[in-house]
Amino acid sequence: MEGYWADDMAWVWHHFYSSSYEELTQPFRWLRHLLSGLMLSAYLSLMDIFGLHVFKIWCIMRLLIFTANGILVYIIARYLFRPESILPLAISFAYIVSPLVNDLSLVTFNYHVFVFFCLLSYWFSIKSVTAESSNGLFLALAMVSIVIPMVSLESTIILDGVRPIIFMVIFMKNNGYRFGKALKKSLISWVPFLLIGTAVVVDTILRPQYGPYAGLYSSWSLDVVLLKTIFIRYIRSFEYALYGIYELTVRFALLERLSFVNIVFALGAAYFSYRYLFHKSMEGEDAERPLNLKEAKWAMAFGFLTLFLGIFIYAVAREHLMYGVNSRHAILASIGASIFLPSMIFYFALKIRLKLKQTKLLFAVLIFLGTLQCNFSILSHDKMWEYQQSIWWQLAWRAPDIQENTLMVIDMPWEESPTGSSYDLPAFINFAYADSKDNLKSHFAMSTLNAFRKQNGFGYYENHKKELHEITIYSGKISYYPQNLLVAQLNPDGLLLFDDEIRGRPWDFKKEVSFLISRATKDRIVYTADNQKFPYRWVLGSEPEHDWRYFFQKATALNEVKNFTGVIELYKRAGGSGVDMKGTRPQYLDPFILAFYLTGELETANELLKMWAESRREKVSGGHLLLEKVKRLQKNSSPAEEMWKEMKRIWPTGTRQNRF
Repeated sequence: MEGYWADDMAWVWHHFYSSSYEELTQPFRWLRHLLSGLMLSAYLSLMDIFGLHVFKIWCIMRLLIFTANGILVYIIARYLFRPESILPLAISFAYIVSPLVNDLSLVTFNYHVFVFFCLLSYWFSIKSVTAESSNGLFLALAMVSIVIPMVSLESTIILDGVRPIIFMVIFMKNNGYRFGKALKKSLISWVPFLLIGTAVVVDTILRPQYGPYAGLYSSWSLDVVLLKTIFIRYIRSFEYALYGIYELTVRFALLERLSFVNIVFALGAAYFSYRYLFHKSMEGEDAERPLNLKEAKWAMAFGFLTLFLGIFIYAVAREHLMYGVNSRHAILASIGASIFLPSMIFYFALKIRLKLKQTKLLFAVLIFLGTLQCNFSILSHDKMWEYQQSIWWQLAWRAPDIQENTLMVIDMPWEESPTGSSYDLPAFINFAYADSKDNLKSHFAMSTLNAFRKQNGFGYYENHKKELHEITIYSGKISYYPQNLLVAQLNPDGLLLFDDEIRGRPWDFKKEVSFLISRATKDRIVYTADNQKFPYRWVLGSEPEHDWRYFFQKATALNEVKNFTGVIELYKRAGGSGVDMKGTRPQYLDPFILAFYLTGELETANELLKMWAESRREKVSGGHLLLEKVKRLQKNSSPAEEMWKEMKRIWPTGTRQNRF
């Protein structure tokens, strides 16, 4: 998997234009997550060493931490359930493929690392009360391990409420303590961890805060409105984590954007769990059975509590869980959901006395949906990265340079998720055209999806009359100039069109695009610029193969500077490299037709015009527009007259009016 996911590009941008270590880590110091900032800085610094090979390194990092956390979930669960129980394996299987776990954003990777230390602390604390020796060492390791996530992932402070329950289960299971004694021992064992969490909370509230997040955890107070808000967020979060995400998976990954490869992998994972997880028989006495009704019921309750505690901070301070948003607080919800869902399946399977095959099938469906969603995210990411590379490299081919302070609005398809994408377009356009570190903030870009959204100061209708508009992001203020507008559209054929070239599209044509075209400034592209080298363009990924889009964009740019001979040479080079513009995309022969007419090569010009006419829907009206371009590019009317003669032969009933 290559490319950037979600808002990772914004952090890559932040990495390159930061002038100091303090500026780079400023957003994390505002949030008091300095360790997270240091870790992210280290990952991004790998780009300076490995270039775009860093994508592979990031993928290996994700795979290792997801797997390590899944193994720890399994090890901890083994202590909590009977030796013959299949629940530990089932929970770890569900965790590994949980859509809530498999977040591909580099910026959230740190929080999976913190989850690792949190789980590691639970394991060490279990060892501290079960090991025959080195109890003090395990306790110390457990305390050190939990400090890291508590300081950097505040949700773990609340989640630590499950630790005394884990202690109780261990004391009752291994030591045979009664409930009262087990409760007393577990609370005593929990005291050191409770003190650590309390110290972090007190420090958060009392230590002076600054920046946009000042007072986030100290200024709110409980009232009826807040309690109602929290309750609603919880209901929506539970619905999403336990049902909604799988319903969306069926709708999008299975019905609307079905992928054969995805289906094969998901079925393979489901079959593996079906065959391997249930290798034990369900025959015999309850004590020898891999499933137990009472055990499944208590596991369900424990999973629900873990889910509740895991999203508490998120529900209080942020929002409810929703599609495509895996906040640092929401990551902990995956643990609770991965315990609750398998336990619920087994509980109801035992309750209504389902047969073994039916129970196996129900769990396999859960694994199938989880794997389907995880792979859907990867496939969507790959598709989105393909779109992104196509857009920015086509822009680079078409526009040797663009004017400073250009605002670019792109009407484009979004494939990342059903709710759209959060790719950071300003970062991309600045990497494409920044000639120095100082100019990494000289342009601004947004999609039509966001351009008219009244959010965070955006809203082109409200801002297009302003000379200057400013918005605030992590790094401070970003300025853009609404009237310095360049409009682009990625059409259904994957071609990037600009301004007046945008003629509509077959699906859901946006009125906003028409409005933007009327506002576009005609001179934002600098066709006469020298072929200067932009030192950050490599961040966009390697230049795509030179297909018909490359030759179309380069030919259009050459026509703008009246280098018609260069266009003809480009046409011949396309044929020599196996790209037959006549046979593959005759509807995009416009720039070549212009060049052949303007250089007097009439035979080829007439041949291309005929092929172009047969491929276009607009017929004669499109021909008239092409004719106007010929007249604009060359004052001598001879090429236009020759083209007009050919047009009358192609469209005898549509060209009665004399164009001269």
